[in-house]
Amino acid sequence: MTRIVEAANWVGNVRGDRGSAPIWAGIVVAPLVWAAHLQVAYMLVPWLCTTQRYWVAHVVTLASLAVTAWCVYACWREWRLVGAGVPSDHEGGEAGRTRFAGALGMLSGALFFLLILAGHIPVFFLSPCWD
Repeated sequence: MTRIVEAANWVGNVRGDRGSAPIWAGIVVAPLVWAAHLQVAYMLVPWLCTTQRYWVAHVVTLASLAVTAWCVYACWREWRLVGAGVPSDHEGGEAGRTRFAGALGMLSGALFFLLILAGHIPVFFLSPCWD
């Protein structure tokens, strides 16, 4: 019976703790969103050319930018919760790890945000249906 109570307390603590999921959003999700955006943008070209609905490409890009911006915000929020300082090699433990991973997630997410934006600039100004 005590093991069941201990297991229930452990599960309850895990649910209350956000853990490292917000930080992994910037480190892992942002590059995945960039890769998915790139793939979807290439897959949409034949359909865009036949239907002339170019606004769909812009909506896909805006959705990708929104998800990537959320990833950067999630990392920024975690970085601020641990003190918002410059990561140091002298600081250890959970706070140092979170500060470093939060800064890395923010920089990585910002990079992929800019890559998504840069990849859409030609679509914004030029027709993807040139022969």
